[in-house]
Parts: sequence; C-alpha cells; structure tokens
Amino acid sequence: MIRIHEVHKNFGNHIVLNGISFEVTDNEIVVILGPSGTGKTVLLKIIAGLIKPDSGSIFFDGKALDQMVPDEIYELRKQIGFVFQGSALFDSLTVYENIGIAIEEHTNWKRGKKQERIKQILEIIGMPNKHRLRPKDLSGGMMKLVGIGRALALDPPYLFYDEPTVGLDPIMKSRITELIITFRDRYQKSGIVVTHDLESAQLIGSKLYMLKSGKIQKISTIAKEKYE
Repeated sequence: MIRIHEVHKNFGNHIVLNGISFEVTDNEIVVILGPSGTGKTVLLKIIAGLIKPDSGSIFFDGKALDQMVPDEIYELRKQIGFVFQGSALFDSLTVYENIGIAIEEHTNWKRGKKQERIKQILEIIGMPNKHRLRPKDLSGGMMKLVGIGRALALDPPYLFYDEPTVGLDPIMKSRITELIITFRDRYQKSGIVVTHDLESAQLIGSKLYMLKSGKIQKISTIAKEKYE
C-alpha cells in the first residue's frame, strides 16, 4: 500500500501542493484529475521519489520514503513503473532496446530470459512486429505504448501514469485505457494516474480525486461505468 500524508510543495512563492493526503491499496488505481498546471505531475514525481516535498511523508508498505537508505530507495524504484507524459524514449534506440533498457541496467538475467521478457511485453502492448523500429518511425500513440512497455519491463507492482491518453485519437485512447484496466484486473497492478481526461478517469479509477489550488478532494469511490 502507498500512503501519502500531508505533502506540501512550493516553488518560490507559488504553492503547488498544500497538505495532500490519500492512499493507494492493492489492485487499485487512484486517479488524480485536474487541468494542466495544477501540480499533478509534481505530485506523481514526489510519490515516485523523483522530487522531494517541502514537508509531509510518502509511505510504501508502512516504510517512509524519507527514512530509506540509498539502497532501499534504489530497490523501491525498481518496484515502480513510470509512464512519462511525453514517453521519454531514447531516439537512438529501437523499440526493443527502449523496452529492455531497465532489464539491462537492473538485472543479471541471461540473454534468453531478457529476450523472452521483451517479447512478452511486445505482445502485451500489441506491437510484436515493431521491435526494430525507432521512435521517429512511430506515431504518438505507439510511442506511448512503448513507454508503457518499458515501465512494465521489471514487472513492478506499482504503475504510475502521467497523462497517458493526452493528445491521442479515440481509438488509441481506448486501447491504452483498456491496457491500464487489464494491468489492474489481470496482472494485479496498483497504480496512480494523473490526467485531465474525465472520460478515461471514470473508466479506470477505483478512486477519483480532484487537485485544485493545492488541495485534493475525493469526487468518487467507484468508476462510473465498466469499460467494455
């Protein structure tokens, strides 16, 4: 379980987060809604340990992030798959290499196991024959899928998504929404999604929150309709 307790973050005189608290339990997706510029991405990066809050605490399974030693933080980050808004792919690497980079960096797996895992991910994201392409050859939606594939590489229990459907056509938006639901229901992944896409949020969210003026408010406890 992830617990966020009284998190505050300012940039100069600008209050971005003003006492944010909520929890993410097993097999649950929490959605943080709000327009651009409200601090959703800052909050997500704080929870992932990429930005330090000014005050407040983040707990993973009861252990405070700010009390972890470097080795513990290193291990924790391997438990979090982060899907960046702009995909953040390496232009010089192929789809196969982009997905496999975390495996290369953080495991001692033998070549056959690496290949099998990357092949499995390519199947999951629906791109089994695109492994030799580079980001310049991909549409925005396909780049997003590769970003999701990379986040899955180490089979983390937590998946964090920063605006996963922004700028996508309706078909790709539905495809990615369906993937997020599959990860939760079939693969038992807990997660946090930050978005301004209310339609997608209603489909994937176990809990919905609105972030506005540095404060957070629960607006729903159950997704309003089942994704077909």
